Amino acid sequence: MLKSQDWSKDETDYLMGLVKDFDLRWPVIWDRYEYTPAPPPQTNNETNGDSQALVPAGENKQRSMEDLKTRYYEVASKMMAVHRPVQYMSQAEFSLHQMMSSFDPDQERRRKRFAEASMGRSLEEKKEEE
Repeated sequence: MLKSQDWSKDETDYLMGLVKDFDLRWPVIWDRYEYTPAPPPQTNNETNGDSQALVPAGENKQRSMEDLKTRYYEVASKMMAVHRPVQYMSQAEFSLHQMMSSFDPDQERRRKRFAEASMGRSLEEKKEEE
């Protein structure tokens, strides 16, 4: 149920560990997020020294805060539905489930850009708006 083309199980586990450690404080989670995938296993030829090729370690994917939130909310909403099917959820649980399952990273990015633009207004622009 939790498979993703863009996220491995190890990376998802790493994210969930950070979420638990930092209690959903997304700026801190994003700041501390430094997942490095494990290198692929070596074959017998490589362990005997027969191979001249170097196997690069997995690439670090740059994840935005919205990417992290999207994966967390996706996993959390699915796990919530596993533990208590939607038809048996209370109103509060159902509202939380709906919020998590409908998280839109693009809308979050637009909201942040709008907030940054609002905070960067000059005094004249603020007076004009009033």
